[in-house]
Amino acid sequence: MILYYSCSNKPAPFLERVFLRLRDQAQSAGQSLVAITGRELAGAPSQLLLHPKPDAKPWEDLFARIVAGIELARPPADEIVYLAEDDVIYPDVHWRGGCIPGFLAHNFNVLYCSERGYFQRYPNCLVLSQYWGQAKTIHDSASRKLAEARALKCACVEPCGPGYPPVMRQDHAIPAVDIRHSRAFNHSWDAANAAADPEVAFRSEHPNLPPHAQFWAEWSPDLPASLSPLPNAPVSRVGPDAEKGKA
Repeated sequence: MILYYSCSNKPAPFLERVFLRLRDQAQSAGQSLVAITGRELAGAPSQLLLHPKPDAKPWEDLFARIVAGIELARPPADEIVYLAEDDVIYPDVHWRGGCIPGFLAHNFNVLYCSERGYFQRYPNCLVLSQYWGQAKTIHDSASRKLAEARALKCACVEPCGPGYPPVMRQDHAIPAVDIRHSRAFNHSWDAANAAADPEVAFRSEHPNLPPHAQFWAEWSPDLPASLSPLPNAPVSRVGPDAEKGKA
């Protein structure tokens, strides 16, 4: 089962493009798909509207949606539930990953994409959008995080640390792409912050993805829904690519 959660605060054309891609992937992988959204989303086979609370505590909305989605679908306790965020492009293989009972699985191969280019974060950084596990394990972990958020005791958004299930590493050969934009939930990894980090290098190309300009034109919510080519933004080069010049 794929659990898509979104407060729907991004432009509708962007949300629909990402979701329809996810819906097609779910059908190909033989997965059911449940959407917990802030407004109606065209093409959702099973959907629950959960309007954002204006007084919600930090991260409360995220976990309220995850808990609501599992309780809506009522999958068997041992069925694998994959979390899916509204601004992440997942590789097809993501929806076929297994998991050891009692563990949470996680893909660490995540590439970020901003208006400036592709870039990578630290190699062992946990990201909520890259988790999956058995339904009971996901539900119990999300319920605990929801209680922590409401009590203002939520130290981080990921279900990790003392008392949480251990994480099983299962990296994919093709990266998931986290789209960094002006309406991203966490703004700490937008282009400006990434550019200030000396360990971050922007790239205009990746061997398993379209050129950055093409990808950004298709998937950015900050631009019109158009596939017309856009010029590359300035992209820094480091290491073996430095001699190729800027994009």
